Amino acid sequence: HIVCFDMAQLQGEERVGASVVLRNGRPTKKEYRTYTVKGGAMDDLRMMQEVVHRWLKRQDEWPDLLLLDGGQTHLDAIRRTLEEAEVWGRFPVAALAKREETVFREGHDPVVLDRRGRVLVHARDEAHRFVNRFHRKRRGRSALEDPLQSVEGLGAKKMQALLRHFGGRKGIEHASLNDLQTVPGIGQALAERVHERLHGAPP
Repeated sequence: HIVCFDMAQLQGEERVGASVVLRNGRPTKKEYRTYTVKGGAMDDLRMMQEVVHRWLKRQDEWPDLLLLDGGQTHLDAIRRTLEEAEVWGRFPVAALAKREETVFREGHDPVVLDRRGRVLVHARDEAHRFVNRFHRKRRGRSALEDPLQSVEGLGAKKMQALLRHFGGRKGIEHASLNDLQTVPGIGQALAERVHERLHGAPP
């Protein structure tokens, strides 16, 4: 059977992952799993490492193929995770990049899939669909709670800069206006909008 992983996030928040399982080329939905990233990782590689590490702990059967949505860098990152868990080499691992549907495997040249590789594309697309559905559900809930999503000029990169600088959402909420202005790339005007959105307009 094939297990495939994919990740999703928005502005460093609602960081989630999912795994799907195909047996004999068909989805086995009762074995699908979703994951909320618990650590401080903000990038896909470290998020995927955390999720795969958690997945490993619950396995009593190794897959015929562990497939990652990504490229060579994803394969390298997960190889390190599997090596640390002392399971590297027990089952094949590959990464499938969307660009030209290229498969990466350790010790092999990259291969562009033809029609015979459709089951791998199907697994990757199914993981992508499943994680995005979970992400939309999480995002829909958080949009009702997250005032920062409506701050003009606060895109994903600047949001991640704030999260890194203050160590998370709570740190941002407790930051003063002066503290916010010290974050590289934020500036006075954006800091004022963030502070006002969190704490209301100054009297």
